[in-house]
Amino acid sequence: MKMANAMIRNLILPLICLVLSLVDIHAQENPFPNELEGLQFMKRDKFKDLKFLVSTKDDVAALFGKDCVYDCDYDDDWRIVFSYLTSGSAQAEVRNGQNLVFNIRPEFVGKLAIIDLKPRRPVILPETVAFPAGLQCDMRNGRAQVKITVCMDTSRLVYQIYAEGDAGGKYQKNEIIMITYNPSAIRMRNAFESVPRKLGR
Repeated sequence: MKMANAMIRNLILPLICLVLSLVDIHAQENPFPNELEGLQFMKRDKFKDLKFLVSTKDDVAALFGKDCVYDCDYDDDWRIVFSYLTSGSAQAEVRNGQNLVFNIRPEFVGKLAIIDLKPRRPVILPETVAFPAGLQCDMRNGRAQVKITVCMDTSRLVYQIYAEGDAGGKYQKNEIIMITYNPSAIRMRNAFESVPRKLGR
């Protein structure tokens, strides 16, 4: 019986490791599986070579040009903005009524943290647009009390879309405000110290 159990373990453990490795590879190849059809920027060549919390300004410059380290026109429709972690970056959290701050780990200073894509001219989603099941959407009040729809998934892909037009015709229903790509919450948390300090110290 013991020998049979050992044989089963010897068969199952490598299989589990193989499945986990395949899942990890798939996640690396497709970190944002819920991108909308036609707006799959992270599958494009230049974007595919960027890695959150790994790539630096030099990496961005090598891919997009030295004038695009912080922001630039990506094409006729989109402007791109890159943000990086700095030595002053921190995460705040409340635990047991105490305000705590987690400082950034030194090795993550200067690493790519956020990519924003902002329309240079109106980009309107069709009424028939199909949002992937992985995107959770809710309605909020935006500028000038115009309602917006914010859709986000667990990989921290975020769409901000006007849910209605304004009286002056400046905004249109289903017009994209911005698309934001972030590292996952777990990866971002790992970029900060595990031992907090109290706020104000």
